[in-house]
Amino acid sequence: MIYKPRLNHMVDKQMKTDFTGPLIALSLSICFWILVLSSPAFSQNDGQDNNTGTPSVTSGTALILQPGVGLRYNLNKKIGLYQDFRTYFNKSNPVKNFEELSFGARYNLGKIKKFHFSTTIGYLLSLDNNYKIHEYRPKIYFTTGYHLKKVGFEFRNRFEYRIKTGENSGSSLRYRPRFKVGLRYNFHQFQLSPYIYNELFFGENGFSQHRIKLALSVKYHDFRFTAGNLFKIKPGQGLVENRVSLDVSYTIPSSKKNK
Repeated sequence: MIYKPRLNHMVDKQMKTDFTGPLIALSLSICFWILVLSSPAFSQNDGQDNNTGTPSVTSGTALILQPGVGLRYNLNKKIGLYQDFRTYFNKSNPVKNFEELSFGARYNLGKIKKFHFSTTIGYLLSLDNNYKIHEYRPKIYFTTGYHLKKVGFEFRNRFEYRIKTGENSGSSLRYRPRFKVGLRYNFHQFQLSPYIYNELFFGENGFSQHRIKLALSVKYHDFRFTAGNLFKIKPGQGLVENRVSLDVSYTIPSSKKNK
């Protein structure tokens, strides 16, 4: 009998080992950019190019750098918890820098054929440069998703009640419907999910703005990295804000198997 080595097993094992280096490099790179973006030297900008003296962004358009970190925990297949922290660096006007801390719970209502239904209850705190809370925002989502092979469609209805403190104190209700289209690809141990969405904003005075975002989400085991570009557009003003974001989230493994 001639012994034949299990080449497939050896190749799979080698492929798993080969991805360790790139994953560490990617993690270090992301941590590096978060530290750079959060440094006082990088966040301060007079809105002009240091070499030419010309504005670094188009007139009337603010450039926002938005790094963020998050935690996820699934109690079971029905209920999931989340917490996110994001920093917004306004390169055009550093005085307007602020942070957001949000947390909440998601509940999967069920599905009908290929339609999935869920709801989320959350709370958001907005902080100024001195980490003082200047806005409270309870919110609730109702989401409908539809999956067709590698393509996913999502329609989300978000209702939030904004409570502002300080000189501009007051409260208002806002409705934010969002339509999202995304793809999903599995590449070895990575899951790639490019997507695009358009979100509309309606307040007491009717329609106020909409936001379009292009992003790529990469999942590796319990980590998810998302890089994107969001465009904030207001009627009569055009593009008023350009946000470049980088988010890293980690899903805490459950001690019990999801039921």
